[in-house]
Amino acid sequence: SLKKLEKRPNNYDNLLKITSWDNETDTENKGLIDDIISKLNSQNELVQREVFDALFNTYLDKDWKRCKIYCHLWIEHFPSDPVVNRMIEKLSAENFECPPSWPGFHVFMEK
Repeated sequence: SLKKLEKRPNNYDNLLKITSWDNETDTENKGLIDDIISKLNSQNELVQREVFDALFNTYLDKDWKRCKIYCHLWIEHFPSDPVVNRMIEKLSAENFECPPSWPGFHVFMEK
């Protein structure tokens, strides 16, 4: 399976907090959330990668509210993922609402 990156970044608790959601969102997305958790708990790397692909596709499709759910569950399993951690920072600056003028990508200048 994908190697779980155990070392948490210094801002990990904040990343979890800003990607958390309310009870209504939890109820509305229960099936999705259960499916994501099941896939992330899988020992099958390809199944886990499906979650990352879906996470990234929700970002590209401008469905940032759903992307927030994927990001939260992803970093619970892979806390040191620099791409997702940076994505959370970028999307949270917009309150996980895709601006109409967004060109369909962000430029990540740091490694």
